[in-house]
Amino acid sequence: MNHENKTVAVKKGSTGHIYARNHLPKANVLVFDKENMSVLEVVQGKADAFIYDQLTIYKNWSKHKDSTTALLESFQEDFEYWGMALRHGDPKLKEQVDAFIKKAKADGTFDTLSYRYLQDARKTFDTLNVPFFF
Repeated sequence: MNHENKTVAVKKGSTGHIYARNHLPKANVLVFDKENMSVLEVVQGKADAFIYDQLTIYKNWSKHKDSTTALLESFQEDFEYWGMALRHGDPKLKEQVDAFIKKAKADGTFDTLSYRYLQDARKTFDTLNVPFFF
């Protein structure tokens, strides 16, 4: 696909920023400090696309359905995961968090939470057969 004459908005330092820099050499990449500034560029027709994580794209598309289209399928080779920061020097806390995450993945806690608190997003992802991560 030719990305020449296309304008892409990204949040500075995000994986979308890295992807655009590495894979869209002919695109005009607009770099912003905040995601909402990137979304606004698309909503106002100043950018052709905003590259960011799937759940954020879904959330912003839900607010701007009349002026945007959401592409929720992953286009990167590597699956994106969320991260968490913990205070340095507290290995016990890290062990507890790691144990909780492992248990929550295994027993379906994360799926239950996603259906309870992210119901519309989860249904959309399921309907599109797009992997949902939480």
